Amino acid sequence: DNMAMLLEESLGMIHPLFPLYLGLLPERDDNPVIEFEQCDYRNNIYLPVLYDAIVTRHMVTFDYRSFDKPAADVTFSPYYLKEYNRRWFVYGHTEKSTGKGSRERYTLDRIKNLHKVSKPLAPKPPRDYASLSKDLIGVSDSDYTEALDVTIETLTPKIHGLLTSKPLHPSQKELESFHEDEVKGYSHGTIRFHVRPNPEMYGRILYYSDGVKIVSPQKVVKDIHKMLYSAEFFYSD
Repeated sequence: DNMAMLLEESLGMIHPLFPLYLGLLPERDDNPVIEFEQCDYRNNIYLPVLYDAIVTRHMVTFDYRSFDKPAADVTFSPYYLKEYNRRWFVYGHTEKSTGKGSRERYTLDRIKNLHKVSKPLAPKPPRDYASLSKDLIGVSDSDYTEALDVTIETLTPKIHGLLTSKPLHPSQKELESFHEDEVKGYSHGTIRFHVRPNPEMYGRILYYSDGVKIVSPQKVVKDIHKMLYSAEFFYSD
């Protein structure tokens, strides 16, 4: 209860609706007046513990239960919290783990039995985690070490409106409004964003199906073509 109160007070200072967003404030049972995409965040009670550990530079310990690997006992130095696609993630450095490999990111809904370690203090962050994902869409890392200019044509007015009113990335710019292109022989708009391609980027583009076309770079065009070709195999007679 104390943790819930702490979370409600601290996040309420950021925005008065945020505690309600996380499901920490009661709604009217007879007639709800607001709806979020998802309020039932599993393990949101760990947010104040992780936030406090980050601010005071303390390590934490927890059990982590991955979908495809055995459970692991982890000692972790947390540095950054991020929400994406209805999930919370914590970034940092794995000091010790019974699992294989070292991770920089954990998903809160797979964490169990999290506790702050009184000492030793966590070392200073080895990198700027806040800027780590500035050239990514989502949270997955990328095989690309440098960001690329990804140019996309929108092929219907509706898709163009959706993508310009809700950009895929903060770097996105509208290069051309939707118009009839007599040279190309079809109507389109053009947008561009500067990112390191990763699974979330490809997923967001594929979401719009035949309503968009990647123009450049050719490596990304080939990646999308390969994905579509592989998917076609499972649907062909």
